Amino acid sequence: MLYTFDIFDTLLTRRFYNHLGIFAYMQHVLRREYEAYGVPGDFARDFFTIRKYADTEAHTYLGREAAFTEIYDFICMYSGIGRDAAQKLMKLEIAAEVEFCEPIFENITLAERYLDEGHAVAMLSDMYH
Repeated sequence: MLYTFDIFDTLLTRRFYNHLGIFAYMQHVLRREYEAYGVPGDFARDFFTIRKYADTEAHTYLGREAAFTEIYDFICMYSGIGRDAAQKLMKLEIAAEVEFCEPIFENITLAERYLDEGHAVAMLSDMYH
């Protein structure tokens, strides 16, 4: 028998209520360190709104779920920041996702039990591709 587990929100969770918490955290970081990321102060102050807007607009424009890099392409178009800054922001977002991930031990234990019983276990993700 094959058992599948979604990685995010089944095996791992964020220490935030939802994914928007990452954007709020990033805005907090950018407000203090915007020059290091190569973005203007007004961009840093509005990052949460810009990031959320770019996600929605990329999805609408493409007619499908947008890839992570495509969302940042929209941020570049919408805000005028350069690719270097966008690369730094993507690294910050990935680092924040890793920093704020926590295991859901109950579900991990279940997956391990299935493996111990000889079943096949696959992990899936609907995150950015």
